[in-house]
Amino acid sequence: MNGYQYLIQRNRLMCVLEDDLKKIESHEFTLKRNKNSQDSVVITQPDSIPDDLRRFEAKIDGPLWLDVIDALPKTLAEPLAASVKSSEPSNSAIKQHIANGGVVEGASVKRGYHLRIE
Repeated sequence: MNGYQYLIQRNRLMCVLEDDLKKIESHEFTLKRNKNSQDSVVITQPDSIPDDLRRFEAKIDGPLWLDVIDALPKTLAEPLAASVKSSEPSNSAIKQHIANGGVVEGASVKRGYHLRIE
């Protein structure tokens, strides 16, 4: 399809939308306007959406996470723990643990090298 054909098709689609037409037919194709199968949500003022209608993503250090899970009743702790998508090692916590004499299986702290070009 060349640019001219694209503009014609775009113009026809705009006519369908603006004139509340259901269908435009031509020799080469038919344009139809169909309703979507599901409603869409359009957010116009994100700051005005209340917290109970939001999804939250948080990064929580391990000790705080364990304190929260331990402090919650089982009916809240289990669904909260189940909502975790992923966890990743905290380099700063691992480094501090090893610096305090601890051992972390699968991790070590070492000083590497880099090149500087001057």
